[in-house]
Amino acid sequence: MKNLIILLLIVSSISFSQNFWEQTNGPYGTPIYHFAINSNNHIIAGGPGVNVGNLGGVFYSSDDGNYWVQKGFANVSISALTINSNDHIFVGTASGIFRSTDNGDNWVQLSLTSNINSLTTNLNDHIFAGTDSGVFRSTDSGESWIEINNGLPQDFIVNCLEINSNEDIFLSGSELIYNYPPVWIPRQYRSTDNGENWININFSFYPVNSFAFNSNGYIFAGSSDGIFRSVNNGDNWSSITNGLTNYSINFIAINSIDYIFAGTEGGVFYSTNNGDLWVDITNDLPINSIKSLTINANDDIFAGSWKGVFFTSNNGANWRGKNKGLANSDIRSLLINSDGNIFCGTWGDGVFYSNNNGDDWIAINNGLESLIILSLATNSSRHIFAGAYGVFRSTNNGESWIQTSLNNHYILSLSINSNGHIFAGAYKSVFRSTDNGDSWVEVSNGFTDQDVSSLVINSSGHIFAGTRGDGIFRSTDNGDNWIEINNGLTFRNVNALAINSFGDIFAGTSNNVFRSTDNGNNWIKTSLSAPYISSIAIDSSGIIYVGSDAGGVFRSTDNGESWSEINSGLTYTFVSSLVVSDSYLFAGIRYGGVFRRINSTTSVGNEKNIFLASFSLSQNYPNPFNPVTSIPYSVGSQQFVNLKVYDILGREIATLVNEEKPAGKYKVEFDGKNLPSGIYFYRMQAGNFSDTKKLILIR
Repeated sequence: MKNLIILLLIVSSISFSQNFWEQTNGPYGTPIYHFAINSNNHIIAGGPGVNVGNLGGVFYSSDDGNYWVQKGFANVSISALTINSNDHIFVGTASGIFRSTDNGDNWVQLSLTSNINSLTTNLNDHIFAGTDSGVFRSTDSGESWIEINNGLPQDFIVNCLEINSNEDIFLSGSELIYNYPPVWIPRQYRSTDNGENWININFSFYPVNSFAFNSNGYIFAGSSDGIFRSVNNGDNWSSITNGLTNYSINFIAINSIDYIFAGTEGGVFYSTNNGDLWVDITNDLPINSIKSLTINANDDIFAGSWKGVFFTSNNGANWRGKNKGLANSDIRSLLINSDGNIFCGTWGDGVFYSNNNGDDWIAINNGLESLIILSLATNSSRHIFAGAYGVFRSTNNGESWIQTSLNNHYILSLSINSNGHIFAGAYKSVFRSTDNGDSWVEVSNGFTDQDVSSLVINSSGHIFAGTRGDGIFRSTDNGDNWIEINNGLTFRNVNALAINSFGDIFAGTSNNVFRSTDNGNNWIKTSLSAPYISSIAIDSSGIIYVGSDAGGVFRSTDNGESWSEINSGLTYTFVSSLVVSDSYLFAGIRYGGVFRRINSTTSVGNEKNIFLASFSLSQNYPNPFNPVTSIPYSVGSQQFVNLKVYDILGREIATLVNEEKPAGKYKVEFDGKNLPSGIYFYRMQAGNFSDTKKLILIR
């Protein structure tokens, strides 16, 4: 028995030590402009750093790009990558070169501290660095460097270095000519003696960004004026642009059977005949600006872009994102429809769709004239509404959108009632449509001059609006009139609203979460204090999830009485939106993409058991009441439940529940139509549980 207990403790420890969250595959990833592949077919990637979110740095994938791990240099621009035969990684930055001998776990800065534009390594593990001051070489794994600029201009910036199978080095760069004004002139050079001497091989008046070599020794150069080919080691060049529709070439890569692939500012092209003809294989690749390409041992192609990494295993016939661990999209809204499909609205990239819980995302922006999507909602007909600069509607699952007549306001929030009436919260006003968005009327009577940042509707059709500065307003007549309901609400910036199955309302403010159990008449501050509560989601078992735009995600299993932080696995804690389905909880992160709850950490069923493990008796609502009120209660395990009402003298007035109940959440109504005004009490007993609360009848 003792051993069994120890085993259970070990299993429990293992289960709950896992992360709560995992990143989905996007929608888009961090910018990737450089690749390198080591002897194990593991991929190293880097890109430009931007001081926001998780942009920039070095990333490592050991599983063909299915998952990426950041290996340092967060928000640092990576300008070059190379790997030697020992799988040591060398990274070029504006501050010089760094080396890792353990797959990026640790880094050492090397002695060359120039601005690095390019890196390459030959078969002898000599490293060559292209800088703003010419070329440097190291023959001792980067410990020391010598300048090798014989034959190069004095003021010369090297932007590209590559080495062919004969160990000849080809470079491109720009020479400063001191005219008035001074100008930079593109130049190309070759060295056949390990960089000791350089010979001019000019063939393009435009910057050359990439060199590549096939098995016949042909050289292909991608420039800002198309692609050039040399069949005699660079002595002569010819332009080969037949079939290219974009001449701005960023990178060239060649696979094991000499197919040539070109990443351009207009997509990806390939040639099967040494560049004589190019075919556009952009197809379903969502990004046209391709900054880099790499090809692994299986001839799979990886394309780096401003929006992350994309992958094809069939020479470009189909592409899919490979951005798990890289995602950086600025998510502002999330929606799950009745089919379980997920939609996310972003700041600047429009709307994305996933039908496989975030394993793949597809941009669905056809007809969207605004790509800043602040809110999403769906009706019973599965029509989707997107709040942007105006309201857009899709009747075909996001395949196309049309702008409704509400087209001159930024829409911060959307909510739809049981009759299909749509309510749109905007800057300083609320709008209503009763015809699926074809026409709109402003319904702001009673509102103050504040932005409506959140909207929610209860089962009675009452609408609650959270504002930025004046708290919460309620309408009981479909939006025609509004009244302020802020009793007890000590913070008036309300960014999120949600209602549970009991009708309890939760409000997220700039500092706290508040709860109302009487339709908003009174508010109680819960124990959660977190900066800028941006979103609230409640699952079918009543578990509450709260997103903070700086503090991550919090969870309550007791209707807001207590909270626990659940941020393990989140790489960035600026949570802008939450949505829950039967299987998953999703979190939208500002500059972090979409995360989802990992099933194996704590199953949905286990979380329901956590919530139902305790008995509770909640405050009736409304209170005071006349003549009917509701009394919510929870049963933690199957038990005989007795719930009675007493007057102030302790005399029994009514028996509301007197039967065995399975575990679950319940609500019972008490009708006091035959009773005088006054104070009454209701008491619940179930096993060892007992609780009493007061209710007030006013006739």
